[in-house]
Formats: sequence, C-alpha cells, structure tokens
Amino acid sequence: MSSPNDRLLREPASYRLTDQAPFRPESLLSDTCAAAIELAEIGCWEWHLDRDQVLWNPQVARLLGLSAEISPVISPVSYCQWRDRLHPDDQEQVNRAINTALTDRSSYSIEYQVQHLDNRVQWLCEKGCWYYDAQSVRLVGILQDITDRVRAKAQLQQQQDFLRTVIDTDPSLIFVKDLEGRYVLANQALADYYSTTVEDLIGKKIADLVEDPHLVQEFMAQNAAVIQNRQPLFIAEEEIAINGQQQWYQWQKRPLFLADRNTYAALGIGVNITKAKQREAALEQMQTDLQQLNQELERRVQERTHALERSQLTLRQSEEQLRSIFENAPMGIIIFDVQDQYKLVRYNPAHRQLLGYDDAEMSSLTLRDITHPEDLEPDLQRVDTLMNGEQTSFQMEKRFIRKQGEVIWCNVTVALMRDSQGHPLYSLGMSEDITEKKALQYQRQQAEEQLRRANEHLAVTNLELAQATRLKDEFLANMSHELRTPLNAIMGLSEVLQTEVFGAINDKQRQFLVTIQNSGSHLLELINDILDLAKIEAGKLELQIAPVSIEELCEDSLDFVRHQAHEKSISLNLELANPSASIQLDERRIRQVLINLLSNAVKFTPEGGSVTLKAKGSPATQWLQCSVTDTGIGIAPADLEKLFQAFVQIDSSLSRRYEGTGLGLVLVKQIVELHGGQILVDSQPGQGSCFTILLPWRFSQSHSSSAERASGLPVCAAATSAQGAMQPVILVAEDHPDNVMTLMNYLQAKGFHILLAKDGIEAIDLARSYLPHLILMDIQLPRLNGLQAIDALRRYAATANIPIFALTALAMPGDRERCLTAGADEYLTKPVQLNHLFNLIQTRLKLQSS
Repeated sequence: MSSPNDRLLREPASYRLTDQAPFRPESLLSDTCAAAIELAEIGCWEWHLDRDQVLWNPQVARLLGLSAEISPVISPVSYCQWRDRLHPDDQEQVNRAINTALTDRSSYSIEYQVQHLDNRVQWLCEKGCWYYDAQSVRLVGILQDITDRVRAKAQLQQQQDFLRTVIDTDPSLIFVKDLEGRYVLANQALADYYSTTVEDLIGKKIADLVEDPHLVQEFMAQNAAVIQNRQPLFIAEEEIAINGQQQWYQWQKRPLFLADRNTYAALGIGVNITKAKQREAALEQMQTDLQQLNQELERRVQERTHALERSQLTLRQSEEQLRSIFENAPMGIIIFDVQDQYKLVRYNPAHRQLLGYDDAEMSSLTLRDITHPEDLEPDLQRVDTLMNGEQTSFQMEKRFIRKQGEVIWCNVTVALMRDSQGHPLYSLGMSEDITEKKALQYQRQQAEEQLRRANEHLAVTNLELAQATRLKDEFLANMSHELRTPLNAIMGLSEVLQTEVFGAINDKQRQFLVTIQNSGSHLLELINDILDLAKIEAGKLELQIAPVSIEELCEDSLDFVRHQAHEKSISLNLELANPSASIQLDERRIRQVLINLLSNAVKFTPEGGSVTLKAKGSPATQWLQCSVTDTGIGIAPADLEKLFQAFVQIDSSLSRRYEGTGLGLVLVKQIVELHGGQILVDSQPGQGSCFTILLPWRFSQSHSSSAERASGLPVCAAATSAQGAMQPVILVAEDHPDNVMTLMNYLQAKGFHILLAKDGIEAIDLARSYLPHLILMDIQLPRLNGLQAIDALRRYAATANIPIFALTALAMPGDRERCLTAGADEYLTKPVQLNHLFNLIQTRLKLQSS
C-alpha cells in the first residue's frame, strides 16, 4: 500500500535544505519536556519527509501497541510501518487529513482507531502540523489516548437514546419550552396529541398548534411564570377537548436549567386523569354523604371500604357478564384440557345442544369422543401449532359426532389458553353449525354437474336440431316447387276457361271455376305463409328498408280489404295524427302486416260493424303506433296466448266458420320484431279487438342482420298489453350474458322496454336510431369501450341530453372522475343493487320529463 505522501516522497530532494546539519535523534526532546509529556501520557512524533523516517517517544509505542524493542531512536521506521497500525476503517480519513496538511502546509486534528496485535482496538486523537527548520522538512504531532472519552460519549448517547425511549414510551405529555415558548424537547405522546411528529414540534410555539387565543395566552403565562420565578407549578385539573371529547389532564411544570444554553426552560409533564375524573363523578354522591362524618379517620375508612366494595362488585359484574355471554352465546363454546387427554372441562348450552348430550354425559367426554375419526388427527396437528407458538389461533371446518351418531359440519375457531408462565392449559373452540350450508354446497355441486350434462345433451340436441332445420328447409323448398307446378296449371287453366276462349260456359260451370280459382289462391297463400315463416325462423328474410309515407302505407292497406268489407257492409275508417310523416321500414312487409290485421278484423266482424285503422307517432315520441280496432266477436283472455302460435286457432268451431291457416298473426309478430318493434293485443269477448303494432321511428339495420334476434330473441322486449305502449325505453349496453339476463329480467319486470347492445358501436347505432329515454353503459365493452361510446353520444345533437349511467367493475381511484368527465350522469360500480338502480332511474326520468 502506498503512503498518502507517495507523490511528495518521490521528490525527497525538494525537502532537503542546503546547509543541513547532521541528523541527531537524541535531540528530539529535552529531558524536562520529556518528563512532562510522559506524565501527561502524550505521544510525540516527527515524520521527516526527506528521509521518510518517523521518530516517536515511548508513549507512542505504547499507544500503537508496538513492541518495546522497536525504538525509532535506535532504528527509525518509515511512515508505512506507522500506518499499518491504523484500523482499516480509518486509514482513508487519516491519509486524507495528512495529504491536506502536506498540500496546504497546515495543521490538522483527527480521531481514529488503532488495532493492536491482540486485536484490541484503541481510540487516539492525533494533532499535527507542517514544520521545517534548518535541518529538515517534517510533520510533527502528538497522540493522545481518547478511548475512555469515546466510550463515555457512546455511553452518553446510549443514555440519551434510553431516555428518549423512556419518554416516548410514557403515555404522559412531556415537553421542555424555552423562555420564548418554543419547544426544545417533546415526546411521542405530545406529538400524537397534536397529530404531528416530534421533529415537527421542535422549534414551534403553542400558537402554531392551538387556535384558541385564550388558551395560547394562558399556556404562555404559565410557562413564563415557571421560568421567571424558578418555582414549580402544579395544575390539578385542566379540561381539553380532543376529537370532540373532553379530556382531563394533571400538569406539573418545573424550571429546568439548560446547561448548553446557560438558561432556564420550563419542563412540563401532563398526565391524563380523564378516567379518574369519571370515577370521581361516579363517586361524587358517595363523597357527599361521607362528608357528613366528623372524624377524618372514619371518613377515610369509609372511602376505602366503599372503593373496595365497588371493585369487588365490578369484578363480580364482569365475571357475571362473561358468564352470561358464555352461557347465552348462540355459537357453541367448548374448552378442552390439553394436559389431560383433551378432556372436556367446560361448555355452554349451545354446544351441548349441538352435540345432543345432557350435562352428565358431557362431563365425561373428550375431544376424541365427539370428533369424526377422519378429522381428529388434523385437528390435533393444528392444536400442536398453537402449543408450539407457530400461530395464535386457527379456523377450520370439521365434523362432530352427535350422541345419536349423526355427523354435523361446523366452522370452528380455536385458540389456546396459557398460564402466567406461558404454559398451555386449555384449548378454546367456538363452533358454528354449517351442516345446512355444506348440504347446499353438495346440492349446488350436483346441480352444476347436472347442468354440465344438460349442456352437453343440449349441444347434441342443437346439432340434431340444426340438421332437422336443414332437412325442413330442403323439404319446404321441394314442397314449394312440387306444389306450385301443378297449382300453376290449375289456376291458369281455370282462369282461361273463365275467359271462354275455348267456348261458352254456363253459370254452374263458372261457379265451379270460381271455386277452383279461390281454392288455388287459398292454397298459394298457405304456401307463401309457410315459406315466409320458415325464412324468418332461419334468419334468411332480409328487410328492404326505405323511406315510406305513412298515409300511403295505410291507404294501400285499406284498399286491399275494401271489397271484402263492402260485401259485409263493414265501414272502414282511417285516422292519421301526422299524415305528412314518413318512416324508415320495409314497405312490402309492413303492408303485409297491416293487410293481415285488417283482413282478420273484417273476417271476424259481423255484418254492419266497423274497422278502424289509426296511426300516430313522430320522431319526438320515437315510435310509430298503428292500431286496428274492430267491433267483432272479441277474444277471451285465456285465448290471447294462443294467438301467435303457428297453425293454431283459438276455437275449432271458429276454424270451420272462419277459414284461415293459423299463420297470419305468427308472421305479423315475426315481421314486427324483425323491425325492432312489438305487437300488443287488447280484447274482450263480444266487445271487439284492438291489435297495436309499435315500430321504432328510426330503424337500425342491425335488427334485420341478426339471425339470433330473428329467431325469437327481440332487441326490444315485447309487452303484453296496450298499457305498456308509452313506457320508457332503456338501452342496455352490456356484453356479459349473466349481467344482460339480470338487468333485462329486472327492468322488464319493472315495466321498462329494453334495447340491448353488445358492444360500443352497436350502442351508438341503437341510441341514434331509437333515442331511448335512458342508457345503462358498461365501460369495458368490445370493439369500442364505454367511455368512447359516451363521448361519441355526447357529441351527437340528438343523443347529447340522454341520461347515461356508467355501470362498471372499475373501482380504482380516479375511475369515477373519468366516467363523469366522459359525460356519464351517474357512476355505479358492480355489483349494482338493483333497487338502488331502479330508484336512480325513476328519479332521473322524472327530472328529464320535468
């Protein structure tokens, strides 16, 4: 290792003086100085830089732990030999100090450790300076043993740390303030009292912590009096409000001399006596009675006696409360002796009833007697972990054996009771009967298994159904071709014969030909209805959407049944609320719907009756409502459910009296639902019927492209009565099937119409098409998330003011703000309380309508 002065030692000639006297080590110190230095136990040394020799007195050898035979006077040593005695931790700082002194030609003072050959460590204080004379250039210095001082300083620091720990552990409020009222010292309890830290308190005044100016003035006056008068101050009671609660403190303040500041300060110690004050209040009446006694001794005896009685009463009450809790607890509590084969030593009635034994039988039981054999060993192993101190308590599900042999499941929490020396005595268990819960779990597992098997069977059934559907479609196509070919000939030839191109025909023949023509038309209608229904069920019927005049649509539909109505003297009426309006829909299919409803109305209305077609609605109401009302025979409530079943008529006698295929209303319902609408029926026997179709004013193409909806899953849930026609429409944007099912079932039960969107783009399309009254928007949607969808709807004028509720599983800090910033009116986290959601919807819709 190189010396800190290696650079300087490489040029020793720079330190040699021209007229250098012979070097005499014996001239190091005079005898008098040597004696004084020896008495002071100070080591002196010189380091001659030009020769790299270090000279010292015997005291240095002692301090460095060198052998007495090594005498620098006889055999000078180098700096490296000197430095090797330094402790490794301090070599760098010593080198740095010496280098600085050599470079700056200055003095230095450092403290460091030396390590003796016996590994003993000693602390030294070294002071040195640059020096030169006619003989040489050198560093001279002294060494002094400061081991005792360093150790004393360390002990002092330990004592200070100990005192700090003591005052910080003390719950009393402890502080020291100077004459200016600044905190010089404070403990942790005082810092907690002011809800701050000890470091933050130091240097602050009471005015920085207390807002009440009267209290500030009072505290400062007390502290100033203690310091100035050099007299302690005792404040028996002081009431202070902490967190809204009154607290009582007893203060002692004494003058304290601060030696480092050469001034006095105020030492304050505040003890919380709130509980004592509360006890005093409870004993106030007793003290009032005892004050009537004349003799002080009797008064004190009475006080002590009364206090003892109260303590005993409190103890008895506590024991009684614990006993009452133990005896009356609804949960079973049981205690076993872990030192005596887990013998049952105590139990409460709840656990006795749980096991089905009487008291005499319970006293002789052990843990083994009442535990299921398969659970005994795991139970004992868990108790061993308590006894070994690995854990303080544990919870487990285990089986108990009742007296009659029944097995019951319990959720058991077990803790260990020890004596004052920490030895295990008893295990305490609290048992909750979960037998029913376990049975429900088993039933649920069985149900899940059955559901899994049912799903597998359903998958097979679906495959078979798909194959059957394909075969049905092939059959219908073949049937249509095979029937239409001969039917074309029958109807064509009958029409030709009626024109008499092959000769004249008589009235009887003409009547037969008309019958053939009508029967063929009826058969063709049946074929067309069957094929249309098959197309809809297969999702292959495509709607041709275009703007349609409502007035022309209604007039054309009425024209189709005018001849039929005229033959029965039935009046046809048309009522239009907005004649000039137009709507987007498939004109051919909706005309087919209206003609079907009008034809049925004329068919089932007696002669001389009336049939009325009403149409009302506008973009503002969001729906077109078309109603066909007749004065016909009406429909019984029990028969309403049969109306929309294929090939079914509500009365076999009617089927003979009124011809029909039983497919007309089925097609009506399917076509209306393909448009995203619904059909409503209101009828009473003998009073006529009213069939109402509701069609969305703005039609979205997504309604006709989804085979799923076309096959019976409507976008808008159908209502069952005309009263629901004007009920609010809610758009639900949700992609999770379970959530969709829950929300739709609940909101439909509450009377709302539901539109369903499974991603953000579809939500925007439906909202713009139908303008719902309210939107429930999930945030984590596919294709376009909910936040982006909300932002897009707020930018569109027609949807800018529609209330939007954000329903999301996002519940991290900042998620609410993100949703509200995007434009949501409400923010609800999943799982949502449905009743709360309903109330919010009702409130929002009322505000919207007002």
